[in-house]
Amino acid sequence: ARTSAFSFKDSGEGIGTIAGVLNVRNVLECGVHKDGSQVRITANLVDAEEGFERWSASYDSDLGNILALQEEIALAIAEALEAELGGNERSRLATRGTENQEAYDLYLRGISFQWRQPWSPENQSRALDLFQAAVDADSTFAAAWALLATSYVAFGNFHAIAPEEAYSRAEVAANRAMALDEDLAYAHWALGWVKFAYHYDWEGGEEEFRRTIALAPNDFTGYHSLTFPLAVFGRLEEAKAAALEAISLDPLALWPRLGLREVLFKMGDFAGIIADAEASLAVEPNDLLSLLDLALARALAGASAEAISAAAKAESLAPDEPHVALLAATVFAMAGDEVAARDRLDRMETASNQRLTRGPGGRLREPRRRRSGHHPLEPVGRHLRLLGVLPELPWLPSLLGGPTFRGTVGSAWATT
Repeated sequence: ARTSAFSFKDSGEGIGTIAGVLNVRNVLECGVHKDGSQVRITANLVDAEEGFERWSASYDSDLGNILALQEEIALAIAEALEAELGGNERSRLATRGTENQEAYDLYLRGISFQWRQPWSPENQSRALDLFQAAVDADSTFAAAWALLATSYVAFGNFHAIAPEEAYSRAEVAANRAMALDEDLAYAHWALGWVKFAYHYDWEGGEEEFRRTIALAPNDFTGYHSLTFPLAVFGRLEEAKAAALEAISLDPLALWPRLGLREVLFKMGDFAGIIADAEASLAVEPNDLLSLLDLALARALAGASAEAISAAAKAESLAPDEPHVALLAATVFAMAGDEVAARDRLDRMETASNQRLTRGPGGRLREPRRRRSGHHPLEPVGRHLRLLGVLPELPWLPSLLGGPTFRGTVGSAWATT
């Protein structure tokens, strides 16, 4: 539960509270003190249920030997837990991935940015640059290649750069990782998204996500991602079960809840969506995607004033984002305020035509269209169409079929 565990850093919460939220029995506390080239690591393994310390140790080492020290600590913790490790599991605990300390340091820094507010384009950009630097320092570092692939997937999923560029780079990095180590869960995860979201190979995406789960059964990412192909196939109960399993593995992470809400939209469970979005916003009050889901679910449930309130907050957080304007237009249209809806469509068109996109390394450039001339907003129209909003908006598709959007967002609305 990496995301949930990170949320307790410097929180001051007691071990019992942390264990209860994470639904675990044992909690590992670690401290690191660095002095020049020397490092001291203290570790305490606490049984939160019984309230006693199962194991503790201190380690002093030179930074040049930190990789071997990590292996020693991991195996000591496994022994303290009396974990029965198979040969492959023991080998993975002992595998450093690289002997290059610089590459490993860059890799760890990349992880810290990737999981710190993972919805932040700035953090994802920093993570991508660090993973790229790691593989530049050691081209045989398979785990760094895998996480570089996941960063490109994030850029593709959020259209931060042209999707064909993001997914093709993700595919190259994932395949490079698997050529070095075919059992890396995140490499399969990244390839799953390339197949599902870029090649439209939904069966292949499902297969890769199931492989991710097999390799990392305690990581939420495989279950969360499996939600989407299952939902596409109409296997909604299976999709919901996968989403709930993902949430149970990382209860404070926001990503699994996005998958759950996608399924609940398809099920027409607007009350469930509202409850889940409100729970997400209690953890992260400014989470844009939760606000947009909340606004849309409230609109579909007939709570127009509350829907407009959530949409307005989303607009205040991201006033220049075209997809926010489009979803706000949808909410105002469903509330019967066609003037406000048309105003937001005008703003959406202006923003999408003028917006610059950020590429790897923070470089800015003009937006590029997807394959077949698809407009960058096509996924939003497709998403709304799949959620069943179209019957409530008899005039909106015709507007989106105007000179700028004909054959783009409008066609996605009409043909999905």
